[in-house]
Amino acid sequence: MDNLKEIKSKLDTTVRDLNTYKELFESSFEQASVGMAQVFPDGRFTRVNQKYCDIFGYSRDEVLQKTFADITHPDDLELENDFIKRVISGGLREYSMEKRYIHKNGQFVWVNMSVKITRYDDGSVKYAMAVITDLTNMKLTQQSIEERELFANAIANTTPALLYIYDIEQRKNIWANDFHKKFFAKITDQSNELHFDDIVKLTHPDDLIVLTAKKNKLVKNPDYNRFETELRIKTKNGWRWMMHTVSAFKKDGQGVATQLLGAMFDLTERKKTINDLIQAKVKAEESDRLKSAFLANMSHEIRTPMNGILGFADLLKRPGLTGDEQNKYVGIIEKSGERMLNIINDLIDISKIEAGQMEVKISKTDINELVDYLSTFFRPEMEKKGLAFKTNFPATRNPLMFSTDREKLYAIITNLLKNAVKYTRKGSIEFGVSTSSTSVSTSSTSNLKADNGPVATEQGRNNELQFYVKDTGIGIPADRIEAIFERFIQADIEDKKAMEGAGLGLAISKAYVEMLGGQIWAESIEGLGSTFYFTLPDHSKVKTKTTSKKKILPEGEKANIRQLKILVAEDDETSELHLSIILSEIAKEVIFAKTGKQAVEMMRQNQDIDLVLMDIKMPVMDGYTATIKIREFNKDVVIIAQTAYALSGDREKAIEAGCDDYIAKPVKKDHLLSIINANFHYNYGKE
Repeated sequence: MDNLKEIKSKLDTTVRDLNTYKELFESSFEQASVGMAQVFPDGRFTRVNQKYCDIFGYSRDEVLQKTFADITHPDDLELENDFIKRVISGGLREYSMEKRYIHKNGQFVWVNMSVKITRYDDGSVKYAMAVITDLTNMKLTQQSIEERELFANAIANTTPALLYIYDIEQRKNIWANDFHKKFFAKITDQSNELHFDDIVKLTHPDDLIVLTAKKNKLVKNPDYNRFETELRIKTKNGWRWMMHTVSAFKKDGQGVATQLLGAMFDLTERKKTINDLIQAKVKAEESDRLKSAFLANMSHEIRTPMNGILGFADLLKRPGLTGDEQNKYVGIIEKSGERMLNIINDLIDISKIEAGQMEVKISKTDINELVDYLSTFFRPEMEKKGLAFKTNFPATRNPLMFSTDREKLYAIITNLLKNAVKYTRKGSIEFGVSTSSTSVSTSSTSNLKADNGPVATEQGRNNELQFYVKDTGIGIPADRIEAIFERFIQADIEDKKAMEGAGLGLAISKAYVEMLGGQIWAESIEGLGSTFYFTLPDHSKVKTKTTSKKKILPEGEKANIRQLKILVAEDDETSELHLSIILSEIAKEVIFAKTGKQAVEMMRQNQDIDLVLMDIKMPVMDGYTATIKIREFNKDVVIIAQTAYALSGDREKAIEAGCDDYIAKPVKKDHLLSIINANFHYNYGKE
C-alpha cells in the first residue's frame, strides 16, 4: 500500500509539473515577441500565437483555415518547398531562411523563419514548429539606403564636376567619380586614377603656393572647413583652368581633418569665352574709336575741298578780278573738286568691294609703259617736295607684257605712291618691279567676277611680278602694320597727327591685290621709312572673251555730230544748265525733259531726235523704264545713260534696258564728247 501511495504521489507531482510546464509553454507561446506556429506535414496550421497573426494581419481563426502556401510569396514558394522535401525525406531536422509572406492587405512581409521538425518514433514528421521574426522595416531601411546610394552614385557620376574623397593618412583617394577618372585619363594619358598628390604635381607653379597653403590650413585648423581656388592643371594639350573646391569630409576627435572631399570644375572654355568677350569689347571700343576718328577725318576731308569750292566760287563774284586771279581761283576750285571726287570714288570702290560686286577685267598690259607713265606722273610732285625718285624695273628691248587688270594695278601702285609722297618729308622714294618667268598673254579682255576670292590662279606662283614702293618717311609703328590695311584706318589716327586722306587707299589696294590672286605686305621701322610689297600672278591662261572697241572720230570728222538734235532728260537744274552749255557747242538743237514720262512723250512728238542723254534717277518714271518704252517704237536713236550712282552693275543694267552707252557723273566735257563721237561713228558705220 505504501508503495502505491508513493507511486500515486509521484504521479500527482509529475502531473502538476506537466501542467506547470504546459502553462509555462502556453504562456511563453502566446506572449512571445516573435511569431510562432505549429504546422502539420500537409502545411496546415495547428496553432499559432497572436504575434504570428499580427505580423500577417489575420485573425487566429483565419490563419488556422490556411496553409503556409496560401500566404507565402509565389517567388519564395519553390525555395521553401525544396526545404520541405528534404524534411520529409528525413535528411533535414531544422532549417532557417528569409522569405516573403503576403499580408492580408496585399503588401509583402519580409521575415526570418527558423523551423524545427518533431518526428514520431518511426521517423515520420509529426509537426514542425516555426519561429518568425519580422524583417520588413529592416529590409525597407536597407532598400532605402541602397536606393540613396544608387541615387548618390548616379548624381556623382553624371555631374560635370570631378569628385573625389582623399584619405590623408593613406595619401590616396578612397573614392572618385567616373568623370574624375575619365577626365584625367584623357588629359594626361594615365590610365590610373589621379590622387590629390598627383594633382598637386600637375598644378601650375604660380598656383601651387596658394593651393598648398589652403590645404595645410584645412588639415590643421579645426575651425577651417572649406576652401576654393582657381588653378591651372598641366595636360598633354597645355594648361587647363580648374575651379578646385575642398572640404573636410571627416575629422578625428580633436577636429582635425582625416579625409577631404574635393570637387573640380573645368573652367577652360568659360575662361576662353570671357576672354573672347573682353577682346570683343576691346575690339568694339576700338571700332567705335576708329569710327569716331574716321568720321572726324571724313568731315575734315569733305569740308576742306568744299571750303575751296564754295570759298573761291564766292571770291569769283568780286568785281575787278584780273584774268590771272580768275584762272587761279578756277584752278583751286577744280583741284578741290578733284579731291572731293577722289574721296567719293574711294567710298564707292570700298562699297563695291564690301558687296562683292567689284569686277575684274583681265587684259594684256605693258608693264614698262605703265611704270613709265606712273613715274612721269609722280616725279614732279616728288621734286616739288625735294624728294629723290628712283625706279628699278627690268630694262628690256621688247615690251614686258603681263595679263592682269590694268586699271586695278594702276590703282594699287597709285595708292602706294601717294602714301609714300604724303608721309615722306625728306629723303627718297623708290619704285621697283621684278619678274619671275612672266609670260606673254593675248590682247583680248574678259570680265571676271571677284565675288569668291582670287581669280585665275591655276598658274600658281611660277609666273608673277613683285612690285615694291620704298620710302624714307615717318614709318609705321610695329603694332599698327597689320591695322593699316583695314578700312578707315591710318597708322596714326590721333587728331594732332591725322593727315589728308580717308584711310581707304590701302584697304582698297589690299582688296584689289587679293582679287587678282596676289599678296600684299609691309615692312617698316618707325622714323626711318617703309617698304610696301605686293605680288600678282600672270593670268595669260585665263580664257578671255574678245570685245571690239568703238573708234574715236578724228578731229576732222567731228562735224558729223554738229548737226545732232539732242534730248536731255534731266531733273536737276544745275546738271541741265551744265549740259546745255556743253551741248550748245556741238548740237543744232537741244530740248529738255524733267521726267522719264516727258522724255517718252517728247520722243513720240520728235521722231527726228538723234541722241538722248537719259538721267537714270528721275521723278514719275525713271530712266531705265523710259528707255524701255522708247525702244518699243524707236530702235535707232542713240541713248546714253547718265547717273550719279556709279555703282557696279549700273552700266550693264543700262545696256540691258536699251541704252547704247553710259557715263557717270560728274560729267566732263571731253569725256562726254568722246562717248558721243564713238557712238555716232559706230552708229553711222552700221548703216
